[in-house]
Amino acid sequence: MPVIASGHVSGRFRSQVEDILAIAAQKVDAVVLVTNRIGKITDSDRHWKRNMEMILKNIPEDIPLGLYECPYPYKWILSPELLKWCAETGRFHFLKDTSCDVENIRSKLLAVKGTNLKIYNANATTLLETLKLGVSGYSGIMTNFHPELYQWLFENWDRYPDLAEKLEGFLSISSLIEKQIFIQSMQNTASHFTA
Repeated sequence: MPVIASGHVSGRFRSQVEDILAIAAQKVDAVVLVTNRIGKITDSDRHWKRNMEMILKNIPEDIPLGLYECPYPYKWILSPELLKWCAETGRFHFLKDTSCDVENIRSKLLAVKGTNLKIYNANATTLLETLKLGVSGYSGIMTNFHPELYQWLFENWDRYPDLAEKLEGFLSISSLIEKQIFIQSMQNTASHFTA
């Protein structure tokens, strides 16, 4: 089973590089970079790109990388143009998209077309529509509770469209529970590290 891991949570560049190298040394299949650690909420795409270029120069090219638009402490949603740049570096293999926006995902899919970067949707409510657009799958917390339902949707949405619509309705309602629990757990984690 492939194992991917993250943990570069520092705001300092040198510490982030050390974290990435330490994670990679555990022989994981990919290291996930959290987008909101690369740039501050007020930074421009240009500034984020410059920070990412510095990180890439300081880690070996043979470390497979992914990206995660972590919602906490703030979301850094990659623009399609910035994601295209990431894909064209050849260093990034996937994005966990948390935009919850079908049009944003459509634009990202077009931006990375022809590259090796795959997009995984983390939002159950928009999942079916984005599967139709071509996302590579679902990467959300709710797979911890009922992974077989997401697997069925991924494998059967085009063969059984009516049932797929009903299933997505159930998954959308269930994901409201995720949102409440996720926000609370992130706040508890943050208070633990700042205490």
